[in-house]
Amino acid sequence: MPLPEDEASWEQLDVMFATTGGGVRRNKLSDFAQVNRAGKIAMKLEEGEGIVDVAVCRENQDVLLTTAAGQGIRFPVDDVRVFKGRDSMGVRGVSLDKGDSVISLAILDRFEATAEERGAYLKWRRAVAGEPTEDGEAEPAGEISQERLAAMSAAEQFVLTISENGYGKRTSAFEYRVTGRGGKGIVAMTVNAPQRPPGRLVPGRGRRRGDAGHRRRPANPLPRRWNSACGPRHAGRHRIRHRRRGARGFGRAHLRACRRRREG
Repeated sequence: MPLPEDEASWEQLDVMFATTGGGVRRNKLSDFAQVNRAGKIAMKLEEGEGIVDVAVCRENQDVLLTTAAGQGIRFPVDDVRVFKGRDSMGVRGVSLDKGDSVISLAILDRFEATAEERGAYLKWRRAVAGEPTEDGEAEPAGEISQERLAAMSAAEQFVLTISENGYGKRTSAFEYRVTGRGGKGIVAMTVNAPQRPPGRLVPGRGRRRGDAGHRRRPANPLPRRWNSACGPRHAGRHRIRHRRRGARGFGRAHLRACRRRREG
C-alpha cells in the first residue's frame, strides 16, 4: 500500500480494513509507523475469514464495499469509530447473504448533494452523452443551476465493475447513495449474465448455432461411419450435401458406391 513520504502527515490519515465476512475496522495510520521485521498483528479475524483490502482514508471520505453477488454499499468513513488496539475484530460494514462475500474495498471522495441534485445531474449527464432512456429519448435536465452542474462534474468519480465472466460496467459514483453501514446496499451489477453458447454460424442464417430460439445441433452432423467409409476428403462434400438435404442421409447404397470408388 503506497504511503505519503512525509510521515508527519500520518497523524491526519486513517487506515481502513475490510474482510471477506463484511467486517470493517478503522485505525490511525500512525499505529503502523513502526513495524518490526516479523510484522505486527493488524486485525483479529474469525475462522475462515480473510482480509480483502486495506486503504488509506480521511474523515471526509466514503467507503464503498462490493460483494461477490453484485451488491454495493457506500457509507461515510466517520461511521466507523477509530479503534485504539490492533487485535480487535472491527464492526459490521455490510450485511451478507448466505454464500456471499466482500470482494472489493474502495475509498471515494465525499460530495454533499441531495437526492434531487444527484438525480438531476445524472439526467443531465445522460442527455449530454446522448444516452437514450427506455422510451428512446434522452432525459432532460432537472432543476439545477449551471454552477452546481459544473461543480458536480468536476467532483464526479466512476466505479468500474468487472465480473469473472468478462462483463464490465462503468457507473458514476453518484449512483451509489450514501447509507449507513450494516445494510445490504444496492445492486451494483447483475451477476451470472446469460452468455451466448459457443457454436458456428448456421448456413443461410444470420444467427449463431446455439442461440436462444435455435435447436442445438452437433458440431459435425455427419455420422462417424460416413467418415470411415467415404474418406475425409469425400466426406467433406457429404457434409455440404447433408446440410442441404437435411437429416435424411444418403443410405447404404451411397456408402457402398463410395467404398467401391475408393477401392478402385
